[in-house]
Amino acid sequence: MLPVLKHLVKTFPGVANDIKKPGVTELAYDRMPLKAVAATIDGWKTVRPISARSTARSCTSTAARTTSSTRARRACSSKRDVPNLKEVILEDSYHVATLDNDAPRVFEGSLDFVRTNSRAVSG
Repeated sequence: MLPVLKHLVKTFPGVANDIKKPGVTELAYDRMPLKAVAATIDGWKTVRPISARSTARSCTSTAARTTSSTRARRACSSKRDVPNLKEVILEDSYHVATLDNDAPRVFEGSLDFVRTNSRAVSG
């Protein structure tokens, strides 16, 4: 539908302020251009096969169980050479967990993952 719709409708309302934490504002565009959305979706055809071969990816957290988190879990679970890989469901956030209630958990988990998997020697 989007390949045709992008020629008929220039923009649609943007998604913003889907934050559970009181007092936090997510900045976003008021409108999103449909041609840009269509180009992004077309780009996924190129990116998915490349990212499936990658061992460096952010698969340690997701804000909700969605189609994209299912794809990420599938891609990450096929990587036997990525140690300590796990999915963490963030139940106290909506759209952008790094701006939401689960932000400290995301940051702490990310640092723990890097520390556990880093080959760098501190000194």
